[in-house]
Amino acid sequence: MEVSALGYVDVFANAKLLTGAIVLFGFVIALAPQASADDRVKLWPYALTLIVFWGLMIWEFRSAIINGERYFFLQDDMMISMRYARNLVDGLGWVWNPGERLEGFTNPLWTLIMSAVHWLPLPDRLTSLPVMIFSTAAVLISMPLSQRWARELGANASTQHLVLLAMIVNAGVIACGILAFEQGIIATVLLFAVLALLDDIKTGAVRPWGYLCLGIIPLIRMDAAVLSAATGLWVIYEHPKRFKVIAALALAVIPSIAAMLARHAYYGDWLPNTYYLKTTGWSGRWKTGVRYAIDFLRDYGWVYLLIVVTVLRDRSLLTPALRATVLISGAQLAYGAYVGGDILGIFRIYATVIPLLIAAGLTSVQILFKQKYLVAVISVVVIVLWARPLGVLGGLMDGQRRDIGNIGLGLALNQHAPQASVADGYAGSAFYFAPQTRGIDVLGKMDAHIARMPAAHGGTVPGHNKFDYDYSIGQLHPEYVIAVFEGAAPTEDQLKHTQGNWVYPYYLWNNVAFRQHCLPNPMPWKTWRLVYRCDWSTSANPT
Repeated sequence: MEVSALGYVDVFANAKLLTGAIVLFGFVIALAPQASADDRVKLWPYALTLIVFWGLMIWEFRSAIINGERYFFLQDDMMISMRYARNLVDGLGWVWNPGERLEGFTNPLWTLIMSAVHWLPLPDRLTSLPVMIFSTAAVLISMPLSQRWARELGANASTQHLVLLAMIVNAGVIACGILAFEQGIIATVLLFAVLALLDDIKTGAVRPWGYLCLGIIPLIRMDAAVLSAATGLWVIYEHPKRFKVIAALALAVIPSIAAMLARHAYYGDWLPNTYYLKTTGWSGRWKTGVRYAIDFLRDYGWVYLLIVVTVLRDRSLLTPALRATVLISGAQLAYGAYVGGDILGIFRIYATVIPLLIAAGLTSVQILFKQKYLVAVISVVVIVLWARPLGVLGGLMDGQRRDIGNIGLGLALNQHAPQASVADGYAGSAFYFAPQTRGIDVLGKMDAHIARMPAAHGGTVPGHNKFDYDYSIGQLHPEYVIAVFEGAAPTEDQLKHTQGNWVYPYYLWNNVAFRQHCLPNPMPWKTWRLVYRCDWSTSANPT
């Protein structure tokens, strides 16, 4: 595989440049004379800034020239959904491997949107681009909604402008947007729902739009039902016509019930396979999840503290909008702790409520500190901390390196072994770009046996703490195995680690079936992780 025109990204220099730009524009916005809070905030400068800024990041970090052609790509997990989407359009079923019905995704409506993309006359190397455009458009729509939510919380014009700036540069919003995680779409639908329902609370009406959104949210991602349930409880408490609200909420549950019935009819299970993989069979889930929630609170916990102080000073500020912010984000915070957190450091689970917290946090700063220059300093510092310029840019560059490597693996498989069975721990890009390859997911997203087994060797990383190489290799007999580790082999020090997190690459190296049948046959392909051909005709002793 030949990769060119990637260029050199100086992460430190670009992080400093981005930080300086945030500080400069933040102070200009905070200190400039503003109209009253009720006047319309001009959105087009922020929309244009987001399109240019995010467009540059997509071009730089989510595309590359490979073998003389430009490829666009999503994060590896999203490429799993893309394989399901393409197989559906190709008439192979809503499956990862043809003939194997197992729901290895948790985002059915988002995967259906990806399926619609595959109806377009685009080669595989370009299909990710419209998905990223759609995801970016969703965040673009959420900007005026988050600004309006800030106004409902009591934000003046300056603070509303700062909320818009924060939405453009926030680390969690950026990551979910340009990596095309479904959380960005959910956040937009949730904002629309709470604003529509808040209008109903004020007028006493019971209109369908907010409840329709609550019904859609679990279809985008099943466990986002937590957000719909928390929002429903809020509306029941706030709305004067509670019986009508309860009836409307009952109707909003119907799509989720229909989806579960369809899941059971098609896949033979009431829940996605990833539910069993990530939430069952490991006793340390709660402990890991609480640590994950605490890490999130290091960035956003002060928002809750300021809300408490604000309400203690003036009880009239405890408005329905503020109660909704606390209840909905609090429910999602508890859910993240319950499921054991997430592998990614961008707080993907909590990204759905970040716009609510941005609006509440910056509005609380404005209300509590009042003095214009002090509010400006605090707000700008907070926006920079939320942006995490170095971490975001560095993470995108490192992710790009891995994704390009996996695309190269897929292209190599498609060239040398297009219809082979292949075992790997990455299940996204490599198998998307080798469409006829039968995948064996050694980490269990697409394997019911592994998903339902206990966590291995004390691992506490959701989705990466269950594996069984005696089964995946010794019983399933793949024709090829892709090394989960980079380079030719793990070091001796690495091989000594047999407990805790990130041990699954080294257990592969020590597996008897792998060493006997696969290790002696490395492929001479120029890939970032070695590929081994397995010879199941031999019974020789392990190498």
